[in-house]
Amino acid sequence: MRKSIYIVSGIISVILLLGYFFYLQPRLPIINGYAAKMTCTCLFVSDRKLSTIKEQDLNMSPLNLVDLEVDNTKKTVNAELFGLGKESAIYKDGLGCVLLQDDDNYKITYKNQRPFLLWSNNELPFPYGRKDTTLTTSNLDQKIIQKAMDLAFDKTGIHDKTTRAIVILHKDTLVAEKYAEGFSKDTPILGWSMTKSITNALIGILVKQGKINVTSPLKIPEWEHDTARKKITLDNLLRMNSGLFWEEDYTGVSTVTNMLFNSESAYEVAVNQPLEYEPGTHWEYSSGTTNILSGVIRNLFDTHIEYLAFPYIELFLKLDMTSAQLETDEAGNYVLSSYCTATPRDWAKLGLLYLHNGKWKEEQILPDGWVDYSIKPTPYSDNLKYGAQLWLNTNKNYFPDAPEDLFFFSGFQGQHVIVIPSKDLVIVKMGLKNAQDFDMNGVIRTIIEAIN
Repeated sequence: MRKSIYIVSGIISVILLLGYFFYLQPRLPIINGYAAKMTCTCLFVSDRKLSTIKEQDLNMSPLNLVDLEVDNTKKTVNAELFGLGKESAIYKDGLGCVLLQDDDNYKITYKNQRPFLLWSNNELPFPYGRKDTTLTTSNLDQKIIQKAMDLAFDKTGIHDKTTRAIVILHKDTLVAEKYAEGFSKDTPILGWSMTKSITNALIGILVKQGKINVTSPLKIPEWEHDTARKKITLDNLLRMNSGLFWEEDYTGVSTVTNMLFNSESAYEVAVNQPLEYEPGTHWEYSSGTTNILSGVIRNLFDTHIEYLAFPYIELFLKLDMTSAQLETDEAGNYVLSSYCTATPRDWAKLGLLYLHNGKWKEEQILPDGWVDYSIKPTPYSDNLKYGAQLWLNTNKNYFPDAPEDLFFFSGFQGQHVIVIPSKDLVIVKMGLKNAQDFDMNGVIRTIIEAIN
């Protein structure tokens, strides 16, 4: 009997060891890295409470099993699962929350860029200025708008739809907004992959400045002696048809999770992927290509500080997006695939820029025709659903009850900036529900009914 117990115990021990080495151990950097990075951003950028971060943002297995250690003085977060695989994130002035790989080997610092954003001091009301505004509702059916809000938000005491904010701009005017408990017009929220659309704007600005050309092959040092990858153009990267190998899989260990949570340089992970298809012949959604674009932008500047200041001086300052915070990896690259926080109102400003074909007030920030280029469907992109770092409603792929000219920024867990030129409409929705679990089509349909 005792021998049988020893045998069973031995078998269980072997199974546990195998499970650790083949399943858990490779995933620890991703699980703990996600928990540390997300908690750090929510705490020190969005200024939220740790208790609500645990209840909402980390309320899924195995993230809800991760132990967190927060140092409010040093602005660090350590994360461990069952006491294993500690990962750390640190808030740095001007850089946001940076996920570290062991020690901070690069020690990147950047003087807080927010003073740049305080130069603007106009008295115009939102969205073109800082002066607060009252809702303009005269041309709006308030009962139908309330119906849209009811469709989008949870009832008191329920946390199912998990919508955090809805902001609606119609004809350049704020006509409706609502926030969940714990959020307000002043709460910066992580946009995840909506950051890719900021990348589109930054590339557009550089095109306008004559520093880059979308159709020319790129001068990337890592590809200098690779004849095949040297054929990749800026257009290929923007449209995600570069042909580079990629795994956009967040359920386990993949190229994208290693890039975001288990590397010092997102750019290095992405740029060193092998070519799998001839450039321009195959579409595949890839956060890696966006971080190659981040490296392309960085290489255009003589100094690192010029690269870090560029988005703030040339985009955020001009739109008066005072809340915007791009975050970097440990090597000092902006993680342009995923990491920008901004208030819902500031995200709406970015949508308004695209609604008006890249013009803001009297200044043409993006090149003439840039938005038209960006919303031109990419061949092979699954029923023409993708442009250049922007999503499209071509053939009513996503929102069957909305116009086909709708295009949008989209991020993990249902972050959306919806732009509908034919309706002169921008809708921002922030929350924790992905499209398959949330009736975004119904919300958009109802809002359109209210303004018609």
